[in-house]
Amino acid sequence: MFYQNFINIKQQLSLSDTVYEASQEVFKHLKPSDTLTTGVYARKTRLPFEFAEQVLIECVNQGVLDILIIVPCHDPHHPPLEFGSIKEFTKASMRKESIICPYCEEKYEFDKAYVAFRRPDVKFPVKVQ
Repeated sequence: MFYQNFINIKQQLSLSDTVYEASQEVFKHLKPSDTLTTGVYARKTRLPFEFAEQVLIECVNQGVLDILIIVPCHDPHHPPLEFGSIKEFTKASMRKESIICPYCEEKYEFDKAYVAFRRPDVKFPVKVQ
């Protein structure tokens, strides 16, 4: 599934073989717990930032990667909020005044949210015999 979807992205965005192979390397070494930012992907594939962002968004649309939107707390030592879709983030940002950190009771900094990408959490069916 991954291979075919990324071939589609390569053709759709006219990626060179070099960029395709560099992308394969990046994705191959991406652990399920890792996040990938646009800046890191652009640097490793030697793509311009804007084009790297376009490739990653298309990877989300094709199911190759999942999106992760991270909203930091006012205190950097407290855990951030994480959203798995733009829809979830938009809903929360509409009521951002009422969303406070349980540790410091400060509002989360929605204006400092950033986007990362990660491997999809694929659940393989268990064979029962």
